[in-house]
Amino acid sequence: MNLKTGFKKKLYKFRYLEQEFLEYEELDNEGRGAFMTDLREAHSKLNVYDEALDEPYEKSNKKNAPEKSDCKNNKGEASTSSSVEPAPKITHDAEMKKVYRKIAMKLHPDKLSKNLSDEEKKPFIEKFEKITEDYNNGDYSSLLIALDELNIIMDNYKPAWLDIIDKKILDLAQKIDVLKKSVYAAYARANDSEKKKILSAFMKERGWTSNLAGVKKSRKENSHPGKSLSWARKLGEDN
Repeated sequence: MNLKTGFKKKLYKFRYLEQEFLEYEELDNEGRGAFMTDLREAHSKLNVYDEALDEPYEKSNKKNAPEKSDCKNNKGEASTSSSVEPAPKITHDAEMKKVYRKIAMKLHPDKLSKNLSDEEKKPFIEKFEKITEDYNNGDYSSLLIALDELNIIMDNYKPAWLDIIDKKILDLAQKIDVLKKSVYAAYARANDSEKKKILSAFMKERGWTSNLAGVKKSRKENSHPGKSLSWARKLGEDN
């Protein structure tokens, strides 16, 4: 198997995993939204205090004093005691320079068809900006992926290119594994009974069902008594 064929196969695997990652990410976001909605509803019903949920509420009801800037000295002048070091210049591989130039010939704003509207040009320009940013930071993965997307054929393919795509594949596989184990993904797939058990486990872990929680209510002013602790303790039990 030559390098060009091997490179193509790596990209096919990357695209498959990329699609799988996007699907799990969407599932995770869906479950996160549903979980937080149901959790806040249970929190309101029980009216128990939880710092993670109540602190943002309390802060939103207070006028925060403006923060003082540390960028001036006692005389009100801008401080020059520290300076930002310029980022070291990346020395690019000769073959990567060729790849970048070929992509620029297709995606650079000056090379786009004049028949395209500004709206139609936008995704191409954004893609080129992302590729350029990665390239300038020494990350060549988006550069190599764009080769396939733009159907650009190179004269030479390097073994190091396969290693770069392999790292992207490994990174995606690890992210997918984390999403598969996510409680939010589980919540998105769960039925009503299973969702109650997940909520119940979370509430117990946060101490909502403790006797102390029963007297530490969420809202100090105009506070309703909330549901009993027995309601929270029975939430995850099978009917």
